[in-house]
Amino acid sequence: MDLTIPYTFYPVALPHWIAWTLFTLAILGGLAIGLSQRSRYGWLRVAVAATVSTLGCLVVTVIASMVITFFMHDQ
Repeated sequence: MDLTIPYTFYPVALPHWIAWTLFTLAILGGLAIGLSQRSRYGWLRVAVAATVSTLGCLVVTVIASMVITFFMHDQ
């Protein structure tokens, strides 16, 4: 994969509905992971877990968008 081609810029080359769907799923996934810590730990732990897991989910969606745009535009 040639990373100098502009299709690797996360939401720019994707259709908007795919980019927003990936972003929404990442945010909801991070919040769900953070809230799952609620019963065992305090709210600070929930906030840290939600932030870290949301950032991790966003990294995964960036990689997924790179793969999706590669297969959409490289024909």
